[in-house]
Amino acid sequence: MNYTISQQTSHLAVTVSGMFDPEAGRRCIEDMYAAAKQSGLLKVLIDGRGLEANVSIADRHALATYLADLHDIPVRCAVLVPTALMTTKTLEHTAGNRGTPVRTTDSVTDACVWLGVPVID
Repeated sequence: MNYTISQQTSHLAVTVSGMFDPEAGRRCIEDMYAAAKQSGLLKVLIDGRGLEANVSIADRHALATYLADLHDIPVRCAVLVPTALMTTKTLEHTAGNRGTPVRTTDSVTDACVWLGVPVID
């Protein structure tokens, strides 16, 4: 699994691609928090549409728990996923129930509006 984190004017952009790997997912979350602390940007748009494999419900739950457990700063995340993965909101519900607001969507517009950042193409 590959990921990049870039600083935009209003938010951090995280792009994830390749085969999902739980360990790489945890590293991505750690790096995302480090970038948020360094930049002061607390809104994060995570684009997971480039993942090549289905992410299991158990893996989504584990990632969301890790995301919420690391929240020493109040990040707000929108996660873009392929439409085929919009079967459950496990990541969104698990993180939200632990105090970290997350929106899972297959719509770029929905993600940007929910984060309160300019809509991107």
